[in-house]
Amino acid sequence: MKNSTEYIIKQCSSQNDRKRLIDFNAIIHDEICGRLTDKIFKLHPTILDEHFFFIENSNKEIISSVALIPWDVYFGSVKLNVYELGIVGTRADYRGKGLSRSLTEHFLKYIDNLEYDMSIIQGIPGFYHNFGFHYAIPLDIHLDLPLYGITKSIEESGYILRKAVPEESGAIADFYKEHIKKYDLHTKLNSTTITYCMDCSFDSEYDAEYYFLNHNGNDIGYFKINLHGFGDGLIVSEVSDMDYSAYRALLVHCRTLALSRGMDYIRFNIPDFHSIVPVIKSCRGRHTICYAWQIRIEPIRFLKKIASILEHRVRKSILQSQSFTFRVDLYHYSLILTFTDGKFKSVEREAITGEFMDIFSMKEGDFFSLITGHETINMIMNRTYDCICDDENMVITQILFPKQNSFLYYNM
Repeated sequence: MKNSTEYIIKQCSSQNDRKRLIDFNAIIHDEICGRLTDKIFKLHPTILDEHFFFIENSNKEIISSVALIPWDVYFGSVKLNVYELGIVGTRADYRGKGLSRSLTEHFLKYIDNLEYDMSIIQGIPGFYHNFGFHYAIPLDIHLDLPLYGITKSIEESGYILRKAVPEESGAIADFYKEHIKKYDLHTKLNSTTITYCMDCSFDSEYDAEYYFLNHNGNDIGYFKINLHGFGDGLIVSEVSDMDYSAYRALLVHCRTLALSRGMDYIRFNIPDFHSIVPVIKSCRGRHTICYAWQIRIEPIRFLKKIASILEHRVRKSILQSQSFTFRVDLYHYSLILTFTDGKFKSVEREAITGEFMDIFSMKEGDFFSLITGHETINMIMNRTYDCICDDENMVITQILFPKQNSFLYYNM
């Protein structure tokens, strides 16, 4: 900040701070975001008051704020320490003074003390690259299905739609847990979080409805509809595993819901590898725009955290029992991974000397996409010219970092 004595960073610590932050977010963003802030303070199971950081001016007015949002993220069976930088805003007459920069730096220092592995943000393109955030994991897929693509001929008999109630959040959590087994990088959900999302009494930004699909008296799966979001379509943001006939019936029921709300298309925010995607595309569903999480990884901690996964990949490959050193130049620094007899030994960070010496180099953001499994080395090399990899490193990279089912379902 230009004047550290004039602007002070604080954490929410009182009922008065809560009220001021609710009012601030309602003005800076919109009323829906204000109601979201109110809902978080009163109901959210993991976001605490002290997770809200803000800056006051000399008149004790909040002029900029952010929220730290803890996530329950796993890479395979390994739990990652993940935090989102969210609900970012600055009063219009104080923009351009470095307030968001100061709050972001404060946030990063705070989560570094928490030994974070990864941080995520939905933020403005360009700005957060200055802090080491890069686009790497899908966020908003926008698989849009026009209602005219769903004809009555695909309606299946015996499938009944039933809206879920909070007391059934445990059953939804069980369906989600079974579905998420197919994912590598993923979020875990429990009944408490689902109950929180189902509460629509605040009419806040991430309120959602959950529906069961019932067949012959049995609930065979569920899907989730977000009540707010980008675009004018019905937003389906989660779908559990079902068979082909059930998926077709689900589309018909979604069409009925969309028509009843004056909407002319359905937007599915689900990953490309979801089993319902071919069914949606067969009904004229098409990808339109796509957006991604910007992520910041602390690479040493992250790679150490997933060491057991890397060892398993080596053990199942032609590198089993081999000793080797893997070095990647990220242009600002290098990382050196060492394996001894197929076991992960160490990962170290090395400063760049100024001379290009490595035969494997890529941008840091592409490396984040690689190690989270969103893209393979071949995919990255096919879309950019600033990734260089010789044959030997190509073999090692393909073994250490294969394509994964990486997707983070959003629940707040």
